[in-house]
Amino acid sequence: MKVLILTVGTGKGVADGLAFSWNTHNPDKLCLLVSKESLESTIPELLLKINKSSDEADVHIEETDQVNDIELLFFICTKLIDGYLSQRIPAAQIIIDFTSGTKAMSAGLATAAFSRKCGAVSYVSGSRDLEYGRVRTGTERVSTLSPNAVYTEQNVELFKHYFNRYQFQAALSIFENEKVHPLFHEKADLFSQLAQVFDALDKFQFNEALEKLLEIDLKIPLIAELGLRKKLTAYKSRLNVLEQKELKQTHAVELFANAGRRAEEGKFDDAVARLYRTLEMLGQIEFAKAYGCKTDEATLDVIPDDLKDKYSKKYSQKKHGQLKLSLFATFEALPKEFSIYQLFSANKDSFQKCAHLRNYSILAHGSQPISKDKFEKYKSFVKLFLGDVEIPAFPKL
Repeated sequence: MKVLILTVGTGKGVADGLAFSWNTHNPDKLCLLVSKESLESTIPELLLKINKSSDEADVHIEETDQVNDIELLFFICTKLIDGYLSQRIPAAQIIIDFTSGTKAMSAGLATAAFSRKCGAVSYVSGSRDLEYGRVRTGTERVSTLSPNAVYTEQNVELFKHYFNRYQFQAALSIFENEKVHPLFHEKADLFSQLAQVFDALDKFQFNEALEKLLEIDLKIPLIAELGLRKKLTAYKSRLNVLEQKELKQTHAVELFANAGRRAEEGKFDDAVARLYRTLEMLGQIEFAKAYGCKTDEATLDVIPDDLKDKYSKKYSQKKHGQLKLSLFATFEALPKEFSIYQLFSANKDSFQKCAHLRNYSILAHGSQPISKDKFEKYKSFVKLFLGDVEIPAFPKL
């Protein structure tokens, strides 16, 4: 079911142009927005040309005395369009033509069409009569703009807004719920793929992130145009490591970067919880490197002699004789020749303070939110243990 809504003006040749629009679009229903003057002078001629009468069911004539008030005309036109939408006629099947009528009528109808996401905005042009400025009969041609191109362009910008703020699910919902104009298919498809990759990565779903990234052809021109090829190639290499179960420094670096993203969102308690886990992970990686076992599998046999008695009393678990090491205990048990132990030893007081800061968080054992300033101090401290490594940043669109 296709609907054509026309603004109707007056003057020589107006009916010819409107009839041309009718014949071009071949609608099932016709709606005419008229003034009293055009109702009397133009409508009879137009209906004759398209072989219609005003009382036919598929013809609706909407008369208005508001021909110069754009705002009122906008509401009149949206009401007309809403009437067809309530009949379950899709917006994509509603075409508006603003060829004639006052400038305010044309502007009101065009604006209403965009606000209701109509299928097309049409205008009849051609060679003009120098005396009257009307399109000469026989030279008419219809120029059509798809509002969907404008909607999609706006949605692309909205998608980028959400993507750049790590709101990947919100970004993905934009293209899922809206029809994408053909001009934007390639960009919308790529953007959706990228959002799926980095949404999974942000949730530590590394296997899924790698699978999604491998589906993207990094050689397509749009990747180069957006300046993403180098960054996506680097992430492919990182994900090959991150998807492995064995903890490596790459995992700690990615977690540190994740903490930074949460801080950008103002979620400082979330960020500090991730920083704490980053430090814990670094200790576990070094512990496994030193003793060949995980911290939750360690027994007193691997603990340095000068710590055995202390650890037996504080961290021993009756079951299987295993130890349950705290963050501090993990670092304290590392071989003294390890550079990370030396860093720990030189910063024991700061280490304890940072651990306590996390404990006071509402996400740990406390009840107070963590401030941005405290997060920044914690971040700087944890960065000491990561060393001089590059912290990866998600791409921006």
